Amino acid sequence: MSQISRRRLVKGAAWATPVVIASSAIPAYAASQCNPTIAGGGYMNYDWGVVPTNPKTTATTTQSLSISAQISASQLPVGAVITDIRFEYWIQSRDDGITNPDGSSGSHGPGVYDPGNSHASTKTAGTCTTSYSTITGCSYKGTTTPLSSLAARPASSTFTSGTSKAAVTSNWVNHSFAKLNGSTVTAKAWQFQFIGDPKLATAQLTKNATTGCLDLPTLNTPQFYVSYANVLQSANTERTIYVDRTAYITYTVNGISKTLTMYQPSKYLCDSSASGGVNRC
Repeated sequence: MSQISRRRLVKGAAWATPVVIASSAIPAYAASQCNPTIAGGGYMNYDWGVVPTNPKTTATTTQSLSISAQISASQLPVGAVITDIRFEYWIQSRDDGITNPDGSSGSHGPGVYDPGNSHASTKTAGTCTTSYSTITGCSYKGTTTPLSSLAARPASSTFTSGTSKAAVTSNWVNHSFAKLNGSTVTAKAWQFQFIGDPKLATAQLTKNATTGCLDLPTLNTPQFYVSYANVLQSANTERTIYVDRTAYITYTVNGISKTLTMYQPSKYLCDSSASGGVNRC
């Protein structure tokens, strides 16, 4: 969080409260009748930097993105072995080729440049290159730049050690985002995943004293941080982002594999026009 200035942070809470979704309530079943559920949430901030009065301005600013997540599970059956654990983001791409209703170019917004864009700190560091759907690198391990462990939510070893990684896994593809009115909108988007080590996650399972089933405590991912230098300033109407998030846990028991999912849709348009220039969604 040190990358975002104190002056900007005082304009609002540094983090949104994540929406926590579980597949069902957790009844006190016997161990042979475990009712598996998954829960979690995604945290995302986008700082738009200087906000112009003229939407067609050629003045530039620095913007930044930070994302993280957490996953937990309850009531897994005895003997369950986790084989996959991940948290997936879909983020609307900023499209330089469009023209906004106010007459400005898409390079003012809406959306977010992918981490391999020429403006991105991850690109200039030489660790990530993208050309539309082609991705080179863009895969990170541990808690070294651009990943970091947050003091408020320390990163779990499940997402920092072993086979874990954080990566741009898809770019410049059509993605359908949910809207507040129940409809959907399709926009170009890029995908980012926090991928945990399933063996380390399995080692975190504990037996519930009441039900005899297995619970997975809340596991935090690192924070992924990207700054974007010399980007065109974005007017109020352009400072919007569609975001979708999904958590996945796959486990096997008695030779049968099952996947739990938690979908956290962007049912509202993530909009910072009234929050001092910082999206919290």
